[in-house]
Amino acid sequence: MSKRDEVRWATNKRPIGRCLFYLVIGLALCTEDVVASTYYVSPSGSDASAGTVDTPWRTFAYAMSRTVCGDTLVLKDGEYRIALHGSLNINKSCTASSPFTVQAQNERAAFINGDGSAASLSIANSAYITVNGLRVKSADRTPCKNDYRPVMVTNSNYLILKRLLVYENNRYCNTHLIGLQYSNHVLVEESELYDFHRHGIAINYGGFHVIRRVYCHSRSRADIPGGFPSGTLTQGDSCIAVYPSSDNILENIIAENVLSITETNASNDASLARRNQYLGNILLGTRRPGTSSLYGFIITARSSTSQGQPRDNTLKNNVIINVGDDVAGGGVGIYSRSSYNTRVENATVINARSSGYVADKVAATGGGDYSFYCTNCLAIGNNGNGFTISSDIQAWNVNRSHAWNNRGNYSPSSSPNYKDQLPTTVDPAFGTCYLWVPDGSPMKGAGLNGADIGANILYRYENGVLTREPLWNPSTGEFPHGALVAGLNDVPGQSLFDVHRRLNVNTNGCLFPESYAQGGETSSPRAPQGLATK
Repeated sequence: MSKRDEVRWATNKRPIGRCLFYLVIGLALCTEDVVASTYYVSPSGSDASAGTVDTPWRTFAYAMSRTVCGDTLVLKDGEYRIALHGSLNINKSCTASSPFTVQAQNERAAFINGDGSAASLSIANSAYITVNGLRVKSADRTPCKNDYRPVMVTNSNYLILKRLLVYENNRYCNTHLIGLQYSNHVLVEESELYDFHRHGIAINYGGFHVIRRVYCHSRSRADIPGGFPSGTLTQGDSCIAVYPSSDNILENIIAENVLSITETNASNDASLARRNQYLGNILLGTRRPGTSSLYGFIITARSSTSQGQPRDNTLKNNVIINVGDDVAGGGVGIYSRSSYNTRVENATVINARSSGYVADKVAATGGGDYSFYCTNCLAIGNNGNGFTISSDIQAWNVNRSHAWNNRGNYSPSSSPNYKDQLPTTVDPAFGTCYLWVPDGSPMKGAGLNGADIGANILYRYENGVLTREPLWNPSTGEFPHGALVAGLNDVPGQSLFDVHRRLNVNTNGCLFPESYAQGGETSSPRAPQGLATK
């Protein structure tokens, strides 16, 4: 028995409790309990070592060959380069009772520095894997090979990707920072995404993912000559692209310097882009040329059949600020195109270059059956209409919503499908507040069933359920974030750590409601208990 086997089968550690029985020539053999072990790698380690904290391994390939489900692999501080240490390729089909974990010894101090020749971190054909606290990047490289992403997930289920800092995709390829392909039940939580020209996260097929408390800022990462063209040329596309995928929950996400916070696209070859939920999300644009966003949310068909039509998507408690470009135009807060049963509740759109809310039909007709519903929605100071509903939309209503100080408030200007609207002369009196309805606002309690008109983004969503746990730190106003890395996610005005100041969270004349600071859990987030949506 090898030295490592002696460690694996020792009985003085945490038992997993697996017993194997063999019958060989009448002899029953039962192994002792398998234990979960912790191993280490280091940029300066050696594969001839034992993989302990004092004698770590060096390469990821060796570490993967020597670890099994139930183990934890710890990455010690330092830079891991593909040429020297290989890509971190995980291929382990584990179980809920015996997961495999990869984590940084110190959050974001373990740095996988990819060169674009392969995925920096790849998880394929795997289940019940957790990756926690790593810093991961790729690089521009030609010729393009296999659209490698910094983080690439394929044919895998029940994963947790937590507190990652991911940046710099390969602009020669159609790559994104994190790709979720043909996978299900992946949780991406409290991760920061920077410096990308396509999407921050791309969800392609599969579904039932939860993307929670994620921040995107593309840092105006422009296209390069000979590279793959993005949708905006001078900055990133969507923070999260759902193309195509169903039954996902995207909750408490913040995006800046991107085309949109999310785009949801249906394709012609799958009945997907359905039953997605977008809850408590924020897009902050600038309306400055080359740096702003064109949409908050866009949900659109990309085919002429009902199979390729987005259906039954829900948007609740979302805020969109300053979308559009004052020179190039554009700018719609929530855009439902050739879609069926798009439902919007308690949204706020402020200062869009065009309209606040639009429902229409495009050339990709999506089968011909269109519907849109907006309840307790608020449109303030938009250059176009507050609400624009095309005559192509057969079923729609805008219920107990309000449009104020828009160039045009409603189009059509009158319809029985407008239900119990407030007079357009009523000032919402938000002042400098964006993310919640202030106590003195006439929007307070004015909505359907006594709800507010507009969004309130104060508390966390967890798996689609609004909790009473504060989203923002009641003392500092900060959004939950991981460790800061000098020169990366500590850049003022372009990073998560100070986004609360740009959003006037408990500052600049918009203080928390008095009850908010008096209670609520402010400790670190609890470990996820389940990933399946309901």
